[in-house]
Amino acid sequence: MAGALHGHEVARAPDVINIGVDAGTALLYIDSARVGAAVQVPDPVGQRFGFHLVAPGLVAMTAWAPERLDEYLSASLAPATEHSVTEPRAIRDRIDRVRQDGFVWTDQELDLDVNGVAAPIRSADGSLVAARLAERLLVAGAEQILARGREAAGNDAAS
Repeated sequence: MAGALHGHEVARAPDVINIGVDAGTALLYIDSARVGAAVQVPDPVGQRFGFHLVAPGLVAMTAWAPERLDEYLSASLAPATEHSVTEPRAIRDRIDRVRQDGFVWTDQELDLDVNGVAAPIRSADGSLVAARLAERLLVAGAEQILARGREAAGNDAAS
């Protein structure tokens, strides 16, 4: 999977693994397992989110009949952050990509401090049962810190 997510930080262990199910009108988180990180992603168990806002929701949408998808996408889809994808064509493209790749990556679409990758959990007959999500809490300023580190490494190499 790491190769398929080239450019994203997947080498680090996730902070939390969540299980989400299609609860009809929203994605419902039903289980969560913490991984020993100093700062934890908030526990989402029992919470519901718009399917378009969370990676497991996009996975769930891959199992929908075309009529259900059309109905969902015909409604006004509220964003949670400036990174939220709410345009129906873009969501359809993402769903097609999930079907092709078997996973979906979201980056700050529900919360500016969290990104994650989700994949389906299937029954023996191949039908979608749930989606599992590995989330990572983003460290504020991480890109600037990395950029300064790369710059310093480049300067050291030139010396």
